[in-house]
Amino acid sequence: MGLPHANRGRSLEELVALVLAVYEEKGVAVVRRVPDPWKVVRRDGRAAVAFPVKKGLVDYLGVWRGIGVAFDCKETGGRFELGKVPQHQFDFLLAWESCGGLAGVLVWFWRAGLFAWVPAGECAVIERRSLSAGECAARGWVVPAGTGVPVDLEVAWRRVRPC
Repeated sequence: MGLPHANRGRSLEELVALVLAVYEEKGVAVVRRVPDPWKVVRRDGRAAVAFPVKKGLVDYLGVWRGIGVAFDCKETGGRFELGKVPQHQFDFLLAWESCGGLAGVLVWFWRAGLFAWVPAGECAVIERRSLSAGECAARGWVVPAGTGVPVDLEVAWRRVRPC
């Protein structure tokens, strides 16, 4: 039995929160989860239904070593479908990157036990509609574990923007 729709991505979100807390404690980054705006309809003083008010921006925004960072998180058991990143988010990531920031998608290939940082600009030129864990590894996008963190985003960010 799989996770309920509402809880998909929760373990990835918790893992990223842990990594970002370590980075903030070290003083190398301040990156926050961007909550999606929701409208709650109440009946008799109780929440009856909730729905998104508008399309969400991206999952995370912040600053790493003086560079703006924007990224979304996705997880898959098999292939990462590029279409899973909504067009408005993809456009935002490309705009962020064109203004000098780091932008991409952190993909967790949970069956392969592999994390990959897929730069936004690379998504735009990939001819395929999906990527496997092996294809991400061949492109050098694997994000390893680091000292004190289960997935070291700094390694991926340094590949894109050496500091």
